[in-house]
Amino acid sequence: MPIEFAEVASTSMEFIGSMHLQQAGLCSEEEARLLRIQHLENMLTGYLPTIMRGDAFQHWAYENFEQALDPDQCAQKWIELTKRYQPAIDWSGLEDELGMGWLWIGHFFDEPFYYIEYAFAAIGAYQVWNNYLRDPERALQQYRHALSLGATRSLPELYEAAGAKFTGNTQILELVRDLTLQQLTQLQA
Repeated sequence: MPIEFAEVASTSMEFIGSMHLQQAGLCSEEEARLLRIQHLENMLTGYLPTIMRGDAFQHWAYENFEQALDPDQCAQKWIELTKRYQPAIDWSGLEDELGMGWLWIGHFFDEPFYYIEYAFAAIGAYQVWNNYLRDPERALQQYRHALSLGATRSLPELYEAAGAKFTGNTQILELVRDLTLQQLTQLQA
């Protein structure tokens, strides 16, 4: 299976599985509710913005090779991008630590431009989860069918088999936002 689609599979199970933590005896109903809230909030305010920041950083580094050779300029760019993608986080007094954040993402050094695949996977997983919320049996059939295809199909075809679209268009991003906010509202009620 293409690693890019394996990420869709695992992230989909994070969403779907989190709905069944209490039923599986892993935690109380209240703990499950709190864990789901934490997961959804992190997706919108931590995980996805971090990936976008990382992708923007890599583009900057490759487009500005000479500047990217200077760790201080990399630190400044990372700080700038953090303020853009995660403006609500207060790093006062921790600017030096913030500026080193790019050093801890091994993907930048080992697998350039792979990091954005996590965002594509999350977007696919949101669609699988949305399908599950509407028709669990059908969504799981599509999910299993997509997995059974392995590496015999292209990435867009695997998404389609799972009931999703391989796209980052405005409509899909609005689905991600709206689904997250809707679920958070229900969980916090």
